[in-house]
Amino acid sequence: MVVRADIADHLQELLDADDSEFGFVLLDPDDILVYASKGLGQAFPGVDIPSKLYRPYAEVLGALITVGTQTGKALAPEDQLETHLKWHEDPKYPLEVLTNKGQWIRYRERRLKGGYTAGVFIDITDVKKRELLLATREQRLADYAEAGSEWLWQTDEDHRYTYFSQGLLPHTGFSPEELIGKCRRDMIANGATSESLEHFAALEEHRAFQDFRYPTKGRDGKILYISVSGVPFFDKDGSFKGYRGVGQDVTPHVLAEQREEQAHARLSDAVNGLHGGILMFDVNERLIVTNIQSRNLYSGVADRIKVGIPMQEAVAALLQRDYEESGKTLTPEAITCELTRWRSPHLSDLQFPLGDAWIERRVAPTKAGGALIMEIDVTALKRRERELELAKEEAERANRTRTQFMAQMSHELRTPLNSIIGFAEVIHDELYGELPSPKYKDFANDIRESGRHLLSIINDILDLAKGEAGQRTLNPEPVSVPEAAVASLKLVKQRADAIGLTLVNNIPNDLPAVLSEDKLVRQMLINLISNAVKFTESGGTITISAEMARDGGLNIVVEDTGIGMAESEIEQAMLPFTQIDSDLTRQYEGTGLGLPLVDSLMKLHDGLFRLESTVGVGTRASLCFPAKAVIAEAVHPAEAIQST
Repeated sequence: MVVRADIADHLQELLDADDSEFGFVLLDPDDILVYASKGLGQAFPGVDIPSKLYRPYAEVLGALITVGTQTGKALAPEDQLETHLKWHEDPKYPLEVLTNKGQWIRYRERRLKGGYTAGVFIDITDVKKRELLLATREQRLADYAEAGSEWLWQTDEDHRYTYFSQGLLPHTGFSPEELIGKCRRDMIANGATSESLEHFAALEEHRAFQDFRYPTKGRDGKILYISVSGVPFFDKDGSFKGYRGVGQDVTPHVLAEQREEQAHARLSDAVNGLHGGILMFDVNERLIVTNIQSRNLYSGVADRIKVGIPMQEAVAALLQRDYEESGKTLTPEAITCELTRWRSPHLSDLQFPLGDAWIERRVAPTKAGGALIMEIDVTALKRRERELELAKEEAERANRTRTQFMAQMSHELRTPLNSIIGFAEVIHDELYGELPSPKYKDFANDIRESGRHLLSIINDILDLAKGEAGQRTLNPEPVSVPEAAVASLKLVKQRADAIGLTLVNNIPNDLPAVLSEDKLVRQMLINLISNAVKFTESGGTITISAEMARDGGLNIVVEDTGIGMAESEIEQAMLPFTQIDSDLTRQYEGTGLGLPLVDSLMKLHDGLFRLESTVGVGTRASLCFPAKAVIAEAVHPAEAIQST
């Protein structure tokens, strides 16, 4: 290569000024490349450097960019060329480019005398790799800190902060610059504690520390809980220079721990207030809660029932107590069986004797997936249950005795009573001759009527006794309700007319039949109508009607406009041998068996007898037959009657 003489001086000046180990280029005042060292061709092997001599700088630069250079940003070739040329106009700082060989080149230019430009380039690939490695490590550390809700910090030998990473700001509200120069001791909100004194002692001794937690105030004045861990660092002479470490906002964890402690304290207070023993296990079948009462129940094995033991060990301890009390030998199979029960809370509660006491063991699941075991002393409850059983048996025995007595006495009375009635009829009818005085005939009639009344009472007693003793059975057959109503009204019509009452039959002829006994239906209707006649004053009305229920059943209703009853009197009227004790009712005769007998007969039908009443308004009595006792078609329709 031939170099013009007029640039020889400049080339020599360049050689003198070059401190590069790689190469250099020379541009004339017109920005023409007049010289390039071999290093340029080595850095860009795809460019024929000799052919570019005496070519404009822009052309040479374009060829280099086309082959492959990068200024640290991914730019299009035309953008890179524009960036380089702009820098070339005023090269105040070095330019770093990456070649297609992966080499990093630092290029700087210097203006020479006469308008020449010298360009010096050196290979800084190794430096760049070290910088990149260091930057990667720093970025990785910063990413870890940011992703982990943590921040990095550093203090000097006086324990004053000299550095914070940006992760501090979102948690405390303070920027790193605001806390530089402050000491941790000044940032603790609750003053000196045993933990903080121990921490500061470790700092003075230049010891590493982990998870020191302390409260501090954020910018908003609220208390935060910070956890810091750190290690001391020293210079090459071994002199202490400060601490480096990581900080973390643990406020949610601390508050959760505080809530858990408070909940545990409340739970302990609650379970200690219970009268039974409590064992609570977590999802891993570890005992986490027990109470004071359990120590009394578990006497003998209380030292084995401790928080932290597995469920199987607790089962073995309790079964050992139970078996020792009963004199039995505990087997592994028994432990396995009871452990299965504890793991299956849906099984029923277990009651068992323990010495002189009775214990009930209950097993229930917890929301956290564990199990709650309760042992309750139910001795008093078992005693009351036994007392109730004995009282019930005694009451049933007394009731059976009373029922048997009434039934027997009723049978014993009916025979002589029938004889009395029969003889009274013979005398009254003068079958064996005329009586000497009409008075005797009146006496005979009184004897006959009194006997019939007494026989009716005895029959009611016998029917009621049969029902209570469960001896009364139903022989169901289709019964026409209209016919039963007509027949019943006829029997009481004469008495109603004598008092001045109106009887109204509103039962339709096409009403469905009911499965019952004709005698029972008539007996119930006669009882209800007679009762209505008895307690309704002259001018009143008694109405019998029927209606279909929504569930398919049939209701027969007897309603009057009589004196009525209060709510408490209705309950009293439903008791056998009971009459309402009031001025209005004392004047009416009766045994108080009519309504209880009707109620008993309706229960025989699986039906319901409903009694509703209002004082001064009247009473409504309903025979409610169930749907299964109703036949779809009417049987023997009868004409409804209306009597006045």
